[in-house]
Amino acid sequence: MSNIANIAATTIAAARNKTVLRTPDGVTEDIIREILATDKVSRKDTKDFAGHLVGNTPIQTLQNNWNFVKDNIKYVVDPSGDQYVKTPARTWSDKFADCKSYSIFLASLLKNQGFEFSYRFASYGSTPIYTHVYIVVPLNGREIIIDDVMPTFNSEKAYNFKKDIPMTKIYNMSGIGADLPKVTKKVDFNFGNKDISEMSEGEMDLWIARDRFISKKANFDKIKGIGSLQAERAQDTIDMLEDAIEAVQKATVNGIGALTSPDLDEELMTIAFHAITGIYSIANEIHGIGATKKKAARQKRKADRKEIRKDFKGKDRATKMAEWRKANGTKTGKFLQKVATKVKAGAKAFAKVLSAPLRLISKGILETTLPKAAPAFLYLFVTDPNIIAKLPEAAREKRKKQEKIFKFIVDGVGMKENHLMGILRNGIIKHMGDEPEKIIAKAMAGKVSGIGDIFDSAGKIAGGFLTKIFDWLKNLFKGKKNKQKELDEIDQAKTEAETNPATVVFDATNPDEKSTEVAADIQTQKSMGNEPDPIEEGSTSTDDGAGGKSIWNSFK
Repeated sequence: MSNIANIAATTIAAARNKTVLRTPDGVTEDIIREILATDKVSRKDTKDFAGHLVGNTPIQTLQNNWNFVKDNIKYVVDPSGDQYVKTPARTWSDKFADCKSYSIFLASLLKNQGFEFSYRFASYGSTPIYTHVYIVVPLNGREIIIDDVMPTFNSEKAYNFKKDIPMTKIYNMSGIGADLPKVTKKVDFNFGNKDISEMSEGEMDLWIARDRFISKKANFDKIKGIGSLQAERAQDTIDMLEDAIEAVQKATVNGIGALTSPDLDEELMTIAFHAITGIYSIANEIHGIGATKKKAARQKRKADRKEIRKDFKGKDRATKMAEWRKANGTKTGKFLQKVATKVKAGAKAFAKVLSAPLRLISKGILETTLPKAAPAFLYLFVTDPNIIAKLPEAAREKRKKQEKIFKFIVDGVGMKENHLMGILRNGIIKHMGDEPEKIIAKAMAGKVSGIGDIFDSAGKIAGGFLTKIFDWLKNLFKGKKNKQKELDEIDQAKTEAETNPATVVFDATNPDEKSTEVAADIQTQKSMGNEPDPIEEGSTSTDDGAGGKSIWNSFK
């Protein structure tokens, strides 16, 4: 070990052996934010070491920094599908890193040495989807490049697009420019800590419904006045769905109804009965009060519900089953009855067609990547054959391609189409702030303000995550007999998405993709992935005399 490496071993902070793992590729705003967030806490790691690299001139110091990393930290690309963002302490402990962690390590040195610098995010393709990052230091009117991926100091690969983020401006995480597309904070979906190949179709229905209302609540939270009341109504339904999920999980073993299935009927019966009698409907009671009081009120109501459900046993069973039949006449009751039937049938939401590692990867794709790529499947929500036939040719061709990719996913993982459509619908709501039918109708009629920017931004994000889905599909089909045609089609679709991701969703500049006739028809159709239906935004009703109407109206 060299002398400088010995010094580093005693002066660089000890690692806590905690690596931040993110599944999205390093082409999006969220991975950039993760780099900047790690940068904020990384200065201290090299505080006692950075001075040992200071040379006689600023340029010599910069070269010493580059040489140290080049000589002592091996460049290793992150595994496919994973993104590791390390602190300098962890990078030094591992003795290997990729461009992200290289840059954070160098940035820590530069801060302690008193340099100004920027992170440069570079794209080498035809669109500004950033795939590489390194450090740029302004010195005497010129740029000094510190990129340890390159074979020589002060050199960089020719890029097509770049985004420089000066560290003097981003300490509040606000330095990412408007040219980086925005992603709603939590676009991911959540199936819970469970292997979805062991999840019943009924339980997955509940998870997708829960995610739908979380998405809607997030949008309602942005609206003042009536919006905040609607947000509380959405939370009423979320509370009910979470109780139902808990009941299903207690009554099942690996997604199959256990001997306790009669108790599951009774438990879901109770939840449905509570929904129609208003025990879940507390939106009006807590509307307008502080967040702390709202949380306490909901926690108390949950405890009360558990106590009440303890009494729904034994001699009361016949009475309560009659109430269950009454509840089945409601939207809420019918939905929960379907859930119970699917659970007892042992029907799986995710067929066991994959190995355990591939099922784990697929779970991550369905929870993270697919929701973020969801706008690239927008036209699938035109489901009426008569309306599909009326679509402009450009839109119809785009829908055919989206349908083919969708079928690849269905065939690849053995999942139900309605579940995948539900995940896509939720992703579009989170991504673009509205139901897909309304988005398409407004776009085709040209009634969206700033429509070009909206779809351009969504396309850049969705296109980036769509390419990850293509890579995943290739791994699913690779090695299988008679799948070469599918692999060729996936390659072609990936090339198209990489070439012009901004038009993956909807090309607002193309008049051939618009139709006022279709815009008028599209919202009247019945679409897959829309059960349960979201709370009506214009609704002002609070109850039906029993306090439960806002929950009833949340389901079809």
